[in-house]
Amino acid sequence: MYIQRQLQAFKSGARPNPIMQGMAAGLTPEDMLNVGAYFARQKPAQAAARDKALAERGQKVWRAGVKATTVPACAGCHGAAGRGIAAQFPALAGQHPDLIYAWLKAFSTGERPSETMNLVASKMTEADMKAVAEYAAGLR
Repeated sequence: MYIQRQLQAFKSGARPNPIMQGMAAGLTPEDMLNVGAYFARQKPAQAAARDKALAERGQKVWRAGVKATTVPACAGCHGAAGRGIAAQFPALAGQHPDLIYAWLKAFSTGERPSETMNLVASKMTEADMKAVAEYAAGLR
């Protein structure tokens, strides 16, 4: 599961984050599996996009990508409804747009390492990052 793998990365230091490294430090492999299973069962919070025009642009990027800069469609990995693929790609539906935007910025600079997302986010404009974040917040 995605969350289990992320907890393992925090614990090992492969994904540096002082807060999450502290949280994961005392977890056993079984604890990580249980935490991942718990969060996989949760339903996204009901949220709505705050900016309709921005969300409409985000929907286009989410569904079709950006041909001019070879940004692939977000839906290709995170699913049309943003539910992700548990073992590989996280659910983004209903996440707070500021959080998604911060993740995209960190991926774009390499601050948060991910071979796939570093490549994708580095090709995105700041406006497209904000638009995708806004759209994903309203997914259910």
